[in-house]
Amino acid sequence: MVKHLQVHPLDGRLFVRAGGAGKALAFGAKTRGARIVIFDIDFDKSRSLACAVFGEVQSYKNLVNFQPVKGAILANATPIGMHPDTDRIPVAEVLQSIF
Repeated sequence: MVKHLQVHPLDGRLFVRAGGAGKALAFGAKTRGARIVIFDIDFDKSRSLACAVFGEVQSYKNLVNFQPVKGAILANATPIGMHPDTDRIPVAEVLQSIF
């Protein structure tokens, strides 16, 4: 008997960030087939997580030039943008129009 192949909505998607919440999201997304790309100020922490989830790591400074694939998901697992700093954003303004 052949089981139906299930396509998960995270297949091939993107994930960004390496903190505690980001780590949980990365592992969960990877089990569902997501492409993981991690950007973080702490490059060593990012590299460690990227290796653990067979993902990619890039310098946080490269986020401005990053070109995600259509349909990519950006997971912001940073405290930036939360109260009381609601006027700050962790990603380049150019990416806001993409996501």
